[in-house]
Amino acid sequence: MQRAELDILFDQYLAETITAADLRRLWETLDAPEHAAAWDAFLEQLCSRESLHGLTNAADVESALVAIKRQMAALDDGAGSPPVAGERSRIHLLRRWSWAAASIIVLLAAGIYFWPRLSFKQRPAVAQKAGEVAVGAHTAILTLSDGSTIKLDSTSNQVIRQGTAAVRQQGDSLQYEVKGNESLMAYNTLATPRGSQFQVTLSDGTKVWLNAASSLQFPVAFNSTERIVKLTGEAYFEVAGNPQQPFKVMANGMEVQVLGTRFNISAYEDESAVKTTLMQGAVKLVAPASQVALQPGEQGLLPSPLAAFRVKKVNPEDAVAWKNGFFAFDNAGIREVMQQIARWYDMEVVFEDNNIKRNFGGTVTRYKDVTAVLKRLEMTGVIHFKVEGRRIIVMP
Repeated sequence: MQRAELDILFDQYLAETITAADLRRLWETLDAPEHAAAWDAFLEQLCSRESLHGLTNAADVESALVAIKRQMAALDDGAGSPPVAGERSRIHLLRRWSWAAASIIVLLAAGIYFWPRLSFKQRPAVAQKAGEVAVGAHTAILTLSDGSTIKLDSTSNQVIRQGTAAVRQQGDSLQYEVKGNESLMAYNTLATPRGSQFQVTLSDGTKVWLNAASSLQFPVAFNSTERIVKLTGEAYFEVAGNPQQPFKVMANGMEVQVLGTRFNISAYEDESAVKTTLMQGAVKLVAPASQVALQPGEQGLLPSPLAAFRVKKVNPEDAVAWKNGFFAFDNAGIREVMQQIARWYDMEVVFEDNNIKRNFGGTVTRYKDVTAVLKRLEMTGVIHFKVEGRRIIVMP
């Protein structure tokens, strides 16, 4: 099981939406050595969150602890749920429980995670005055070289002809196919609205995933000595290698030069810097006043076109979490967090207090109602929200 899939099952369990089959799959990963770090990290994350959930006196703690021990005993007798495959898994589970017992809060967190939720007091739900706000979709607008536009959504399948090129749409993706030599340099633009994302395979085989409120301008066929595309917003690239025809991305005053590689660019105009994160291969970042080469696991930041690049080590998986259905924050400020949420859910964000300065870390699925995401942030105990229609009010 991939880590992204494991994280989704974690979230589904916590949201109490997990199916019986997926619960069994999740349970079976407990004994897998390759997932031990993921389980331990999640236990620590739960410890920090659940310790804020209203266990205000000794009676609350003792009651929850007794309930957990009773469920543990039932599992050890073979009567618990979900089922455990074999004695080795049972011993491994109890070993983890013994480790967790070193702290009552950790034990409570583990109990909350492993078992159906215990009925101790929770923080109030996010205040909301309107119906649920839908999660992001897979829609886009394709503008052809003649200026005509085509609305795309994940329910459609079609073929669009442009000269010798065929543009095939299958659900939430486009694929450009060119037969013969296309001499005319015709450009298309694929744009995603707020609250949506889309994927395109260019004529050279390069794959691009567009995040919400983004656009990519590209030639229908790459028939010059360079392959050049222009990006606004955010996109993840898997560039097809071709040393004779270098690939370049122009984004908000910066140029990314590559041959064949995987990387993410975040170039939203309302953010403090253009961020390029390298997953694999090598890229060179070029701006009017600076240039730098990146290695895998590095992120280049450009505050403005005339500034110098700053390079730092990062977890590159966090930069592409959006493509895999997650928000991922690594000590991110509250305004950066809310910018991402506003773009994905197409909402307005209002700060009740402009002096709010909070940082957040962790991941949460993007495919839940916005109130569920905000509630996860509220679990930190340092921030609160109120939802009024398509407006999110941020409160200390």
